[in-house]
Amino acid sequence: MEPLRGNIWKYFVYLFSQRRHFIPLLAIYFLTLPDTTAQQIGLYTGIGYAASFLVELPSSYFADRIGHKVTLVIAKAFMVLSTILFILADKFWYFAAGAACMAISTACSGGVGDAFMHDTMRALKRESEYTKILSKIKAYVSLISGILIVCLPLLTVTSMLLPFYIVLAIDVVGLIVVSMLHAPGQEQDTAPVSLRQITNMLRTAV
Repeated sequence: MEPLRGNIWKYFVYLFSQRRHFIPLLAIYFLTLPDTTAQQIGLYTGIGYAASFLVELPSSYFADRIGHKVTLVIAKAFMVLSTILFILADKFWYFAAGAACMAISTACSGGVGDAFMHDTMRALKRESEYTKILSKIKAYVSLISGILIVCLPLLTVTSMLLPFYIVLAIDVVGLIVVSMLHAPGQEQDTAPVSLRQITNMLRTAV
């Protein structure tokens, strides 16, 4: 039971790490790159929405096949890749790929994360507390995220990329924590997912 109880704080960290606190800065950063236009912002955003649409429908099916925990790890790995692509970006297609990876991650993690927590609370025999606990988690995540969204732009005085590096650090912590989740119920794999497994998952997903 103790490992399962740990899923509550781990899911909080994971959910917090999935928030994109640099979104208000993303378009501004994009326009600082050479040969970029405001019209291209709509294009890379559209590519992200298209990727989300393509992944949203089959994501629940794959989550049922490979397990909710593994799906969340894959989602987090795509989010890490997205942040890295934004940091390395020097042309439009880096942003397009980053937006696609971000959308894929969001599509894979939304309902799957809530389902994972529901299974966790049921295994803990605290199913009646599911809505209350999940609401608290999301409320605290929103509060802290709101503070970061306000504060991160202040760091651009030092460097436009500094907020992105901070989010990348949060992403890496989130990836480590989500790999340590303990799968309840029917999911067999309760061991932490190794870096090699994460890499293989990404290769398979791509």
